[in-house]
Amino acid sequence: MMNRAEKIDHFFNNNSDIKIVQRLDDSVYRINNAFFTPTVIIQFEPSDVAGFVPSAKATNITNLSTQPYANHTKQTNDLRNLMKQFSIIAIVKESNSLTNVIFGGISNNHWGIKISHKVNEQPRIGGTNSLGFKYDDVVKLSNTLYYYQTN
Repeated sequence: MMNRAEKIDHFFNNNSDIKIVQRLDDSVYRINNAFFTPTVIIQFEPSDVAGFVPSAKATNITNLSTQPYANHTKQTNDLRNLMKQFSIIAIVKESNSLTNVIFGGISNNHWGIKISHKVNEQPRIGGTNSLGFKYDDVVKLSNTLYYYQTN
């Protein structure tokens, strides 16, 4: 996993405009606030009150070559293939030194790997993640990799 973590880190360091990649299947995925399907890209704006995406504010883009969407598809292709290979649901760049690789979860119960380059951003049992969920289990895998679970 360490070699793959380096690839993930490298991807986000070289593509600073991309913060979230979520893979549903080979042809349906999310990049930032845009949801890609074979026939349309749905660009969501965060909801007014809570900032949720998807929200009721959406624009359908039917020209799949529209920028930056076409570039984002090409940029993330290798990353999405890696996600498929290892059953990764989503990858979120939380800060310049913290990346969340989510393998599974529902509601406030998630599990995955955190790639952390700063001591103050390393997950700790009892601490909370960026969504406010408490870490119930944290296992240090290396100096920068941590397995975690929230509940």
